[in-house]
Amino acid sequence: MRENKRYCYWICRMQDEQHHAKRGVEGATGFVPSRVVENEPGHSYCSYPTPEDKLKLPWFWSKGFSNEAYEQAKQHAEAANAELGLTKKDVAQIVCSSMFHKDNDKLK
Repeated sequence: MRENKRYCYWICRMQDEQHHAKRGVEGATGFVPSRVVENEPGHSYCSYPTPEDKLKLPWFWSKGFSNEAYEQAKQHAEAANAELGLTKKDVAQIVCSSMFHKDNDKLK
């Protein structure tokens, strides 16, 4: 039987052009949302290029990487999470379940 898992959008604050370039995205113009799945370790950037689809473009939920841009991206994430029916408490639970997952030490 398949376990239904919730997911949410989250903005990683440590993003900048160099951060994205190391992951194969040149010329990043802002924050890319991450998808965090309940009880699964880590997060994945939405719409990042993959080995199967090198032309896939990331979503940018801000212009630039300033504090204001970060707040703008977070507002987009909060709106997207609300559309999923998630409260801020739900999002915190999902993110914490990922951050403190027992398999996180295997991701290194």
